[in-house]
Amino acid sequence: LAQAECEDHAVAAMRFLLAALEVSWPPVVRALRSVATPKAVHDECEEVAKQLSSLCAMIRTMSRSVRIERRSNGPLAALCRKLKASLEEAVAAVGRGSAPARGGWPRV
Repeated sequence: LAQAECEDHAVAAMRFLLAALEVSWPPVVRALRSVATPKAVHDECEEVAKQLSSLCAMIRTMSRSVRIERRSNGPLAALCRKLKASLEEAVAAVGRGSAPARGGWPRV
């Protein structure tokens, strides 16, 4: 994503991340919050949460990028801001009391 030479590739990568986040993150959050989750699964979910946090930091930096702002006449800047907000919400969800209800996650 960060090394995409073409704006279309970056847009496609961000859309993929949004879709993957919408599908895969709610089960990870539920597994992290459940005491019935097996230790191996919990450890894997913790690792996924760490990776997502790192990705969130990268996207946060990219959203302030001069390179992205120069191309603001396309969908890249708006999509980057949307992805940043979705990632921040997902990372924060790990520390919240409950996962959003069905359909409560940001839509692509």
